[in-house]
Amino acid sequence: MSHKSELLKQIHKLSEKLHFESKWYDRNEPFGHTNNDSEDDYIYEFYCYLKILKDLKTHYKIKYDKGNKGFPTKPAKKEGYSKFLLLDKNSNNKLFQVCAGTKIIKHNGKVSDTDAPDISFQKSDANDNPNYNDVLMIMDAKYKLNPSKKLTKPIIEQFATIVRDLKVENANTEPINFDNYKDLKGNCLITNGLAHKKKETYCKNNFIKQVEKFDIGSTPNVIG
Repeated sequence: MSHKSELLKQIHKLSEKLHFESKWYDRNEPFGHTNNDSEDDYIYEFYCYLKILKDLKTHYKIKYDKGNKGFPTKPAKKEGYSKFLLLDKNSNNKLFQVCAGTKIIKHNGKVSDTDAPDISFQKSDANDNPNYNDVLMIMDAKYKLNPSKKLTKPIIEQFATIVRDLKVENANTEPINFDNYKDLKGNCLITNGLAHKKKETYCKNNFIKQVEKFDIGSTPNVIG
């Protein structure tokens, strides 16, 4: 079985655990639309998204906000797209929004000047046109066809720029509670490949983490 097929199998299992229906492009209605060039990247991004949400489920009630457009597979305005909400288990109060591919207006940017991290943790009251003030923490997923390949210097530096643009340098102090993935609290570059070990000090100085070996059957390792 191919790695892509294994990821899809895991996505459907995670979907069941999070109590929402997921289908793929050749199975009636999809949760997102892909093309051959972006398909592997998107499948991995979505796998990371759901895997992280499953970990958060220990401390929060996870609510699926379906919207009417499914999940975006490229940067998109937030309005109408699906997302997940983290609720207090006792009071059902909405605490955070966890969005995929949402465009966010940068610090000192115009309305059209945006970044769109693969995963963004947003404030409970963030609206459909969020800006940097609405964002608490961001993550990007980088898929490697060859898992022995490491994250590159330009990718790491580009992510550091997004962290600065969205003013999320204090992400690791936000009151977001993970379970097994406690070390992921912060701005994370996630890959099924390897971290760039020589950039560890750079990552620490720029408020980002590299998460390597985030894959089926592997134990992730956090650098930074």
